[in-house]
Amino acid sequence: MHSTCFVCGKKNCSGLGISYSLDENGHVKGTFCISANYVDATGMCHRGIILTLLDSAMVHTLLQRNISGLTAKLSVRFLKPIPIGECVEISAQIVDRQRELYYMTGTVFSGETVYAVGSATFFADVRSVEPEDSFSSTLDQGQG
Repeated sequence: MHSTCFVCGKKNCSGLGISYSLDENGHVKGTFCISANYVDATGMCHRGIILTLLDSAMVHTLLQRNISGLTAKLSVRFLKPIPIGECVEISAQIVDRQRELYYMTGTVFSGETVYAVGSATFFADVRSVEPEDSFSSTLDQGQG
């Protein structure tokens, strides 16, 4: 969505190059294969990369709806180290909205193995926010 973004930018040769899509349930999905470029001191994926994956997927729940937003608060629970070479899926969804604040959750997993879960609050640029009724109705229909 942003050509120079570290996570999703196609013009950033040092970036992660993740593409996100919105599924039929209103969840954002992406995949990423952990390479040796992202190793920590223990030989596993650096937790900063995992946090970045979650943050990016959650903000893309807004971007996929043409809403610009910034992370206000992010909490991550690291459940299991991710081995180098593992391809993971990232999923995020909006769980609530109060005016310009969006509350989201996200998960990094592979198959049945959940590596990390996160929750965040995003502050939306009020100039890009959908009307309350429009967004509430899409949440009720499982689309937001």
